[in-house]
Amino acid sequence: MLFLFLALVPLAVSAFLLDEIGQAAQSVADGESERLVAPLEKAATAYHDAIANKKEVLELWSQVLAHDRDLEASCRVGSATAVIRDKLGALLKERDELIGASLRRRDGELLGTARKEAKENQPMRERRVAKILVRAPECELELVYVVPAGALADL
Repeated sequence: MLFLFLALVPLAVSAFLLDEIGQAAQSVADGESERLVAPLEKAATAYHDAIANKKEVLELWSQVLAHDRDLEASCRVGSATAVIRDKLGALLKERDELIGASLRRRDGELLGTARKEAKENQPMRERRVAKILVRAPECELELVYVVPAGALADL
């Protein structure tokens, strides 16, 4: 009986100590997660602000292009497709996230188009923005931007 008692005491003490260690670890983990709440909320706010700012930049740049006199002239005159394609290709070189541009009459006639491959090695998502040319309302400029499919997918 004494041997049984001597064998069970260390087991009972071990179980008690393991329970205490588990409770201490849990309280540390709870404190750690509470400490991270404020920085995570700030990060989420910054993320949403970045998305809103990126949307605004893309929209403003699209509005600037809607005032482009070369595109307006090309639309009115009906320039050769190569001339329009060169102009659109030059636009693609100005912004990394711009991968496509096309100019068409509102009746559907395609005047020119240009496209490039996205440089990213990650899944991407396209965002299309169409603008009517301000001084040539018979034409529409369509721009295709790419954004990462993960973090900025809200664009």
